[in-house]
Amino acid sequence: MGHPQESLTYLLQKAAKHSLAALEAALADLDLSARQFLFLALVETHDELSQQDLAAKLSVDPTVVVKLVDQLEERGLVTRTRAADDRRQHRLALTKTGRALLGDATTRQQRAEREFTRAIGARRAELRTLLAEALAQSPAR
Repeated sequence: MGHPQESLTYLLQKAAKHSLAALEAALADLDLSARQFLFLALVETHDELSQQDLAAKLSVDPTVVVKLVDQLEERGLVTRTRAADDRRQHRLALTKTGRALLGDATTRQQRAEREFTRAIGARRAELRTLLAEALAQSPAR
């Protein structure tokens, strides 16, 4: 076995840290964090996602989601409505402003990702596929 710095876990952790920093920098002038970006993207791709569902998908405490929703709702990026089938749940949706901001943020995210993975070029897609497969099979989802 090689040095700990050569382990897959170490390399994944370092790559995630650097990739996240690049994304944060790309989104900074939009006043949007990487977590808020992911939140908006998940809301867009899942119709009427509940706050509880979002907390599960993000693997965060539901109180964190409430705070995120409050921030983004205050900015006019998301709406929160009570679910007709369960009044205890809130369903989330992007506003027109939220969709526009997400479009700009997505362009920036893709650019930051391409720049971060520039050294591997076309193998970027293969890396994404391999990581997605590993995560799908991981018991610690």
